[in-house]
Amino acid sequence: MNLGRLEKITDFWDVWKPEAQHFTPWLVREENLSPLGRYGRA
Repeated sequence: MNLGRLEKITDFWDVWKPEAQHFTPWLVREENLSPLGRYGRA
């Protein structure tokens, strides 16, 4: 099990530069996208 820690960030771009090459590929991975999809279903 891999545990992490949530941290508040003040600037999204400091974490994911450039967004299209880092954040988008991370987001579309099944393990990251599936939990988000649960909140959009009615």
